Formats: sequence, structure tokens, C-alpha cells
Amino acid sequence: MIRSASGGSRLLWVLLLVFLWTWPISPGFGETLTLEVFLDRVLERNPDLESSFRDLRALYQSTLLAVTHQRPSLGLRGAGWTLSGGDRDGYGYLQVALTQAFDLAGRYPLQERRALLAYAAGAAEHAEKVNVLLGEAEAAYWAAYMARLQVALDEELLRQRRESLRIVEEKFRLELVPRLDVIRAVARLEQQRSLLVRAQADLRDAAARMAVLAGGEVVMPVEGDPLVPQRKIDLDFARARKQRPDLIRLARQVELRRVEGELAAKGLAPLLDGSLGYTALADPEAAAMPDRGEVVFRLDLTVPLSDGGRTRADRARAEELLRSTESSLEAAEASLMEEMELARSRWARAEALERLAGEQVSQAEEELRITRLMYEEGLGSQLDLITAQAEQQRARTEHLAAVKEMYLALVDMRRAMGLYALDALGPRRDREVLGR
Repeated sequence: MIRSASGGSRLLWVLLLVFLWTWPISPGFGETLTLEVFLDRVLERNPDLESSFRDLRALYQSTLLAVTHQRPSLGLRGAGWTLSGGDRDGYGYLQVALTQAFDLAGRYPLQERRALLAYAAGAAEHAEKVNVLLGEAEAAYWAAYMARLQVALDEELLRQRRESLRIVEEKFRLELVPRLDVIRAVARLEQQRSLLVRAQADLRDAAARMAVLAGGEVVMPVEGDPLVPQRKIDLDFARARKQRPDLIRLARQVELRRVEGELAAKGLAPLLDGSLGYTALADPEAAAMPDRGEVVFRLDLTVPLSDGGRTRADRARAEELLRSTESSLEAAEASLMEEMELARSRWARAEALERLAGEQVSQAEEELRITRLMYEEGLGSQLDLITAQAEQQRARTEHLAAVKEMYLALVDMRRAMGLYALDALGPRRDREVLGR
């Protein structure tokens, strides 16, 4: 989710991605951030969120502008005439006038309500982008976190393969094992080296995604053990409807369409404008004009008789938009229910797989320990050792994948409940995002 940029900006993004892909992976690669700090960095520096925030500020100013015509205005009013013939060359006057439009039909409260609802929908749209983007950011963080663990695992296994090859070559030199054992050890070493290259490529991809989300800054997740997460999120549909930003936006838009329909129904209502003026300058010889120092009160009443069907068309348009928005809200609620069920199912599946993979890791490590002891004592074959090593690698890789799925399932749950926007912007998000 990156804003469209100029050619120079696109080139910078391309160069950044090339740098991330070609730069060697090392412990000092990029700034190391915890998840909370990384999410804060995304919230502060992501260009999409910055653009959305600017749009929201502009919408706030538009909201203020939408009701300015309801307030009194002060200005100068003047007129002058030039006459042909007669004793005078012309006459005129200049007034300081206070003008006010009177709301006979009750439009003003509806116009204010419309402006506020439009802003509330815009604020909810900004919160929706925050919710989605921070969810993507956390998913990218855990992908990089697990990729970094996978690189460390493959590097450890590569060291084991090198040590195994050294031992086999020494035994072959002493004529204790056949040449076939050396060939097998070399093959396993090359296979593990290719797996390490693949894991490093996955880490580069994840680091590039994190950099893009953080506004171009190269960052990395912290190092640590693959801790199994605990589910602390209650998937409550009723609560999600109240705090999920996209549903809030659609609910505000439904109210907005209703208000627009009420305003459209007042299209042929009478209009009344009044003004109070003080005559500052005047021609003293113009009897039909106000004299200097006089106060003039004026009322202008307009009663529309026909507008060519505009009011009818506006009402029909508002009704269609209302039905369309209500349908969109119903579809979003159904989609939320499905999203919550998928997140719940994903968590249950990942939790079961993690439990099985954890048991397999313990069994595989114990089997590898026994097999290695037997091989070093000359009681086991190299093929048994290679098989045990491959089983251990498979079990540990599957365990990492299961733990990653658990974290991603939690991301789906938090996003479904709208917690990213709620935590980042707070319950009074309109005031906070504007810094009021």
C-alpha cells in the first residue's frame, strides 16, 4: 500500500528493494525493533497513513466550511447612478450591512448533521486504513521474525553437515567407511547450503516488506526463541460491529444518506434573507435614497414554484444511495462474521499443528542424539544418521511454520475486532488524530 509517487520516488523504492535483496544477511542488518516500536514506526512514517491523515485534516476544514453560510456576514453595500440630462450628474450611497439568511424550512440542523456525518465517515475511513495497515505490518514482522529463526536453524544445521563431512572424510582416510559415505555427506552439505540460501531469500523478502511499511527505513525484528503465543482475544461479533472502522464508516454513511434524503425533500422550501445596513455616505439631494446616518432593514423572500424536477431527482438519488449503502453495510457484517470464523479456524488448526510439531521435535532430537552416539561408536550407519538429521530439520521447520501460523491467526483476530485502530487512535479517535 504505497502512494503513487513521481519517477524519482519510484526509483528510490526500486533501489531500496535491490539493496535489501543484495545485501548480505547478518546480525547487524538494519535497526532491530520490537513489535510495538515497529508498529509505532509504521504509524508515524508510512506514506499511505500520512496521506490519509492529510486528507482527514482537509476534510475537517471542509466540515467547518460547510456551515459558514449559516452565520451572519458583514460587508459594504453601495450603489451609484449616472443620469443623462437634468440638474444633477448622478447620485449614490454606501452602507455597512449585516446580512443573515433565515432558516424557514429547518435546513440548517440537517446541513450541520450532514457535515458532521461526512467527517465521521472520513475519520472512520482513516481508522480503517490504520487497522488494515498495522495488521499487515504485524504479519510482516512475524514473517521476518520466523524467517530469521529459520536462517539461524539452517546455519546451525549447515555447521552440523560440515562437521559430519569432516568426520566422514577422516574415517574414510582411516579406511573405516566406504567412499559412498563421503559422497552422501557432501550431497547433504550442498542440500543444506541451498536450504540456507532459500531461507536467507525469505528473510530478505520479509525485511523488504517491513522497510516499505516503515516508510523506507531498513529494520529487522528482534532475535529470540520461537515463543508459542497465547490467545487472549475474544471474538465477539457484537463488540466488533461497534469498534470495527469499516462498519463504523458504513453506519455513518447510512445516516448521512438519510440526512441527504431529508435535505433533498426541502428543495422547494421558501428562502428568506435579511440585512441591516447603516448608510455611511449618501447623496443628500436623492430623495428616494437613504440619507446619511439612516439605518435600513431589508427582507428578501423567495418562494420557489418549480425547479424543473430537481427536487424529485435529488430525493430519488438519495433513496437509491441509501439502499446501496445499507446493502454494503449488510455485506460488510456478513464478511466480518466469515472473517472471524476463518480466524478462529486458523488459530485452532495452527494450535493443533504446533502441539504435534512440538512433540515431533522432541522425539526427533532424542532420536538424533541416540543415532549420533551409535554412529560415533561404530554401531550405526551413516544413512541412519542422515535420516535422523533430516527428520530433526523437518520437525523443527514445521514447528516454526506452525508457530508462525498462530501469530498470523492472532493478527487476523485483532484485525477482525478492529483492535489495531482502537489501540493506535483510541476510543476518541476523531479528536486525537486532529491533535485537538
